[in-house]
Amino acid sequence: MNQLDEQTYRFFECDDSTVKTQLGRQPWFPTSPLSYRGYFPSSVNGKEGFDMSNPNFTEESRLSESHLHEVTPFPTESQLPGFKQFMKEYYLLMFDVLSALMRGVALGLKLPENYFVDRFVFDEALATLRLNYYPSSDTADMSPVEIGEDGVPLQCETHTDGSVMTILYAPKRGLQIFDNEWLDVPSEPHTFVINTGRCLQRWTNDVLKAAKHRVRFVDERRISIPFFFEPQFGTKVACPEQLLTQGEQPKYPPILYGDYIVESNKTFKEYSASSSTKTNGE
Repeated sequence: MNQLDEQTYRFFECDDSTVKTQLGRQPWFPTSPLSYRGYFPSSVNGKEGFDMSNPNFTEESRLSESHLHEVTPFPTESQLPGFKQFMKEYYLLMFDVLSALMRGVALGLKLPENYFVDRFVFDEALATLRLNYYPSSDTADMSPVEIGEDGVPLQCETHTDGSVMTILYAPKRGLQIFDNEWLDVPSEPHTFVINTGRCLQRWTNDVLKAAKHRVRFVDERRISIPFFFEPQFGTKVACPEQLLTQGEQPKYPPILYGDYIVESNKTFKEYSASSSTKTNGE
């Protein structure tokens, strides 16, 4: 995990600012060909971010599919030696970890063990690895992005993730989850936080609820790294019959994951030019 910290800080605090800006995406970098992956500045929602796609995606898949298949624009090896290879390996590791967790979820729901993972074909999966960077006020003009309903200044708005499941590395304090009240999530070195997303809530007919969370405003240099577990575009998200009682109807109509996530992303600042939308991912 020390190397994960090091690689992430190297990217965001690189002396050559063009390392980040040349990877910027629209609409914040109007001349960029990127629209879904790459870098976004702190002016978007109070934190800098860098989104990475499936390392198996190619320009051919990008052209033949949707913008969701956009290839990650990495820094060159001369700019950040080892960064690209490390992030690819970390992506693969997180995909394997969440695949194992989803087998447990299936068994807990009394479904076949591979019910979910059979619908996550790695070569086509839309899963997202994101690096988040929160600078301190010593180096940037930082202020809360929102004031919570309870009056708490926030560094990331209250939200639920649109993904199936999220695994988050957040080595410093700030994250809170809601369970009848706002609770601080302990920040322990080399640990992960795992939460369910709205897609899994829909998939299980509300049996598993999406976890509502937020980040308190902390004037401290910090990073957080979520991995959003997502299947391929054509995966059908529909409640398994085994989760319905006799005569019960699903609460949600079937939908392809790609169509679902396109609609879900419209509510997130990172994917919209509108400043009135919410953010996605601690």
